[in-house]
Amino acid sequence: MQFDEIRSRIEVLCKLAGWSNEDPLPNYAFLANEGLRLFTQEAQHNVEDVTITTVANQVAYAVSDSTDSRGWVEMFDDAAYGTTASLYQTTRANLRSDNRLWRQAAAGTPQAWYWASASTIGLYPKPSASGTSVYFQGVRHEPILDADSDTPLCDEVFHEGICLFGAWHFGKLYARGESRQIAEAYRVEAVVYADRCKASLAGKEAGQVIRRVSRSSQEYLGLGPSVPANYY
Repeated sequence: MQFDEIRSRIEVLCKLAGWSNEDPLPNYAFLANEGLRLFTQEAQHNVEDVTITTVANQVAYAVSDSTDSRGWVEMFDDAAYGTTASLYQTTRANLRSDNRLWRQAAAGTPQAWYWASASTIGLYPKPSASGTSVYFQGVRHEPILDADSDTPLCDEVFHEGICLFGAWHFGKLYARGESRQIAEAYRVEAVVYADRCKASLAGKEAGQVIRRVSRSSQEYLGLGPSVPANYY
């Protein structure tokens, strides 16, 4: 689906649940991007690389900045220091437990990395030399959908999960009474799509063929069967 189609699909889901006239009215563009964010967290389908270059005596390095502010869902723990050594992932709590003076440790060859903030990575100990590349790979949020023709990076068969997450996000905030159960049904169905996406990627990496089994239409608590994904 394109961005405009995802917005339309979320509108259908909100109307089905009776939320289209809520105050405030649904912002379908916002809900589409929120659905994409939630789907990416669950499916973990968008894997990207990032490289930082050491600066002598510098502890923290940005992995998101003004040129690309997208956050990371997680960073894998197999970082490479140059081309001959690896860094293990740790935490500030672990460093503090091992050495109460870890922040004052002398510069040297980094042995570990940790999250210094939501957008920066710290090296321990801080590097004593500049110019060494450190290679990371992790799951990152997709770019924001903006133009009508923008399309999510996951396979189109899973786009319905993005729409369901978007509709659920609105429902969890504004649904009342029985319609809160409809919102939860949307969330459960969205997670199913995300799990299928994750399993599909795992199968490709393992060289396996995964057979997708068609599921029957889910009843949304007395409001009738789920609206077909191609209905707008």
